[in-house]
Amino acid sequence: MATGGFRRHAVLATVVGAAIAVVSAAPAGAATAPVGSFPVWTQSSSNTFTGQLSPAAGGGSIGVTTTGGNARVAETGTASFLGPQTGFGQRFGSSRSQSYLTIGLAPALPGVGHGADSVTTVTLPALPAGWGFAVGDIDADMVSIDATGPGGALTAAQLNPQDTGGTPVLNYCANASPKPSSCGAGTTFTDAPWWCATTGPGVCASATRPRTVVGNGADTQGAYDWFVPTVSVTTLTLTYQWLTGIPSFQLWIVTPAPAAVVSGKILQPSGDPAPAGTTVVLEDAAGAPVPDIQNQRVTVPLAADGSFSFTTELGSYELAVTPPEGFAVPAPIRFTASGDTLQLPTLALAAVLPATGIDAHPLFLVAGSLLALGLLISAGAVLLRRRRTPVR
Repeated sequence: MATGGFRRHAVLATVVGAAIAVVSAAPAGAATAPVGSFPVWTQSSSNTFTGQLSPAAGGGSIGVTTTGGNARVAETGTASFLGPQTGFGQRFGSSRSQSYLTIGLAPALPGVGHGADSVTTVTLPALPAGWGFAVGDIDADMVSIDATGPGGALTAAQLNPQDTGGTPVLNYCANASPKPSSCGAGTTFTDAPWWCATTGPGVCASATRPRTVVGNGADTQGAYDWFVPTVSVTTLTLTYQWLTGIPSFQLWIVTPAPAAVVSGKILQPSGDPAPAGTTVVLEDAAGAPVPDIQNQRVTVPLAADGSFSFTTELGSYELAVTPPEGFAVPAPIRFTASGDTLQLPTLALAAVLPATGIDAHPLFLVAGSLLALGLLISAGAVLLRRRRTPVR
């Protein structure tokens, strides 16, 4: 889709390392497939970016420099994303709520009515086998892909383009629910780009370089292509070229990260299942809620017998359990997921005993509160005096 400018998006959530791509119900003890882990992008200058990888995805960072204009981080990942209906999403999980880069053409040359070719260089650390990348919004433009690895330049076959037969259609707006906000109000989105391994006649006639994703020339929505290189890659060079309008393109990078199925059970003191209204929220090791692919805090569902099971990227977490009134709030369940499966100890909730006799009298409660307040104030005064005592 062509555009004449860009709008900065507000940051809805910040996740250190990388956002969790998939959190879902899963049977305990099942073999756990990797989840797609997306780097968290930051922009240090108008033309320089860093993508931080999660420890589970190998750690390290991706460096990006570009000559393209209007380059930015699309932080919320909701205007454009590769949903579960796309071939990319079926392999890695949806990219919804995962940040990505959007890059335009270089400034126009004198006497030229459109932007010049822009060059984006991506420097990669050692990535796990099976990682992938996608270029989106390829309609009124085209992007050529040159890659190098320890063995030298990659061939078109080693880039391993996906879905070249158009099944599913290479359009992230098609059959999307929810639909990226950039897809507009249309109900059918059929535009898809062409992969030109070499230059040639027909749809590849406009490609001046081999290994080029070529748009159809019309300003549409959702056209994308994606790749899963079969050999190690150290650099990607994306040469972005004009066809019509004022276009820009999108770049996603994803790595497979090992995942674990985490299971457990929450019971009442009687041994009955956790009472109705008990909530379980997944948090990171620092106690901050972990967002899911819709940027909502992950609430772990409880089964009728009080058990739960979910899949998440390897790492350290805690579960914040909040029971309904009448039960004490337990300390968070801290755990580290480091293998395929993890069975947590059963948590038995503690009932709150109602106050009886004089302890429950309102005057007694008020007096107790005032006494506690007085003790706190006195303790604070002593602490202040101690802090003011000079060191001898």
